[in-house]
Amino acid sequence: MNNRQLCCLCGQPPTASDPITREHVPPKQFYPKKMRSGLNLWTVPAHQSCNEKSREDEEYFYHVAFLLVSAGNPQIGAAILADLKRRARNQQTRHLVRLIINESGRKAASRIILPNGRVRCLVSRPRLQHVAVKIARCLFYKDHGRVIPFEACYDVRLCEHIDRVPEYYRLSWGLSKVNVHELTSKSVSGVVVVNDAAAGLPPAVCRAVFDYRGAELVLDGVIHYPYTLRFWESFVYCVSFSEPADGVGAC
Repeated sequence: MNNRQLCCLCGQPPTASDPITREHVPPKQFYPKKMRSGLNLWTVPAHQSCNEKSREDEEYFYHVAFLLVSAGNPQIGAAILADLKRRARNQQTRHLVRLIINESGRKAASRIILPNGRVRCLVSRPRLQHVAVKIARCLFYKDHGRVIPFEACYDVRLCEHIDRVPEYYRLSWGLSKVNVHELTSKSVSGVVVVNDAAAGLPPAVCRAVFDYRGAELVLDGVIHYPYTLRFWESFVYCVSFSEPADGVGAC
């Protein structure tokens, strides 16, 4: 069976009770409604059940992200806020907002009152990381045409500012390419170096909402796939996968 007929998350074919659907990457709800018109959003195949497993976490991610976006990108923050207000008519959304508010406060753990305008918000890091890894896995499928297992992820981290991205990921940006089927290897260092028509920058559906860099590095018989995911031009998630060089294509 063609890989494009397999679920990008579990690698299994469709069944009568669990058909393959189109999963937007990143999730469609990350695009404020007024910004979706005319966009040809990226999609990958996924079981309906695999898709549904992350839906609540994706909504949580979008709501929590507003706290970061509103400070770093007021224009996009305003668009997201308008979108959240529209969604607030939904009872499930109101419950989610209450949950986030209840986890927030102006007092630090030591009961030191933070300056005016500063809010301490306790969030579920695993839920946010789960969404970031899922998006990176979907992008890997889009780029490589095959599944990368969840267990292949060995690093995931949030960088609230672009200048806090680790050097390893920064170095990978120069190697980034979406169409990895055209990779050309430089055997001197064992590092795969590529360039595309956009000077190594992958095309973005809407860079104001999301863009990314994905590279492939071969080091000591292990292939590393560092992904840098930038959301709403405000914050970054760095995600890395690895697999043995002789195991490529086994999934």
